[in-house]
Amino acid sequence: MAEAGAGKQTQGVKTLLGDPKKAIIKLSIPMVVAMSAHTIYNVTDAIWVAGLGPESLAAVGFIFPFFFMAMAVASGVGIGLYVSRLLAQLMNGELDCVSADGRTEFRLTLPVADPIRLETSPIGAAAS
Repeated sequence: MAEAGAGKQTQGVKTLLGDPKKAIIKLSIPMVVAMSAHTIYNVTDAIWVAGLGPESLAAVGFIFPFFFMAMAVASGVGIGLYVSRLLAQLMNGELDCVSADGRTEFRLTLPVADPIRLETSPIGAAAS
């Protein structure tokens, strides 16, 4: 499938492939905004639950850290896979996911421009 402007890099691609610090900052901004909105929602929810009584507030306060740990793991895995898939596609590769028998396997396939040839010696060969 041919794309218009194939071979040209957009500013976003140049940022991702250029300065890693700048790329990480650019990629983290949407996550910071989304997680901040979610935190505001949870704090507002805790204030509302406080009106229901101390037991209800204690329940929300107890579950809050566990919820955020689960959210952090889920966000990290999902966003990491998405970015990995985009980078693989950018390099004309593929990131595949295969799930079977309770296992999930991720396969990253990237094209090789020039194969690397390693000079090896037979195992156990005597040095002369």
